[in-house]
Amino acid sequence: MDKKDSHRLGDLARQIGGEVRGDANRIICGFQPLETASKDDLTFLAHPKYGEAAQRCPAAAILVPAGMDIAGRNLLVVPNPYLGVARLLRIFHQEGLSRGPRRQEAYLGDDCSLGADIALFPGVVIGDRCRLGDRVAVLPGTVVGDDVEIGPDAVLHPQVTVYARSRIGPRAIIHSGTVIGSDGFGYAQEAGVFHKIPQVGNVVIEEDVEIGANVTIDRGTFGSTMVGRGTKIDNLVQIGHNCRIGEHCALVAQV
Repeated sequence: MDKKDSHRLGDLARQIGGEVRGDANRIICGFQPLETASKDDLTFLAHPKYGEAAQRCPAAAILVPAGMDIAGRNLLVVPNPYLGVARLLRIFHQEGLSRGPRRQEAYLGDDCSLGADIALFPGVVIGDRCRLGDRVAVLPGTVVGDDVEIGPDAVLHPQVTVYARSRIGPRAIIHSGTVIGSDGFGYAQEAGVFHKIPQVGNVVIEEDVEIGANVTIDRGTFGSTMVGRGTKIDNLVQIGHNCRIGEHCALVAQV
């Protein structure tokens, strides 16, 4: 692995809120599970039942929870090993989205406001009067309707559809095939005939929300359908019009 991808064990500990037992200057070139870790990798042990496998593993160091010890090994000790794994994966496997003035093959509507380092990939359609914050990335085939606001560092993956007037907060991640702001299922019935009730509200997605693939979030009849900050939504979830999802909720598949 390139030197630019290597880290001192002590530096990794500081970045993820852990401490080193052993050689803090040991160079770490990757982060792998026990069964595939090599002599220059950091690995992890989340449960004592894998202790023997950890002893046999040639890894340079092992991430362990507080209170666990493995004699003779370099250890990176953290209070919460799963959180430690999440932070290390972000360090070693950052998704590189090319940002900058990539707008030559995207359609951009009138009176739009674009922040710095925007990435609009080929096949993207941005409607009129949209406001995109700094470092927003909109990947191929995504369609954004009129009067949409997208906060800084948000990522919209391929084939996302965002209907008019939606609000998407900073650092939101929206995965492929998701539809934000489609009509709520609202009808008035007379003599067995359904009459559509116009859905004139919108959807508001707050900061640090992640939405999986093929999710549908309907806009409000009046007012907003709300998804609170930090909430995580799995694939294939349906959220109806005027629902209000709080902060740091988790909604899993097919809810």
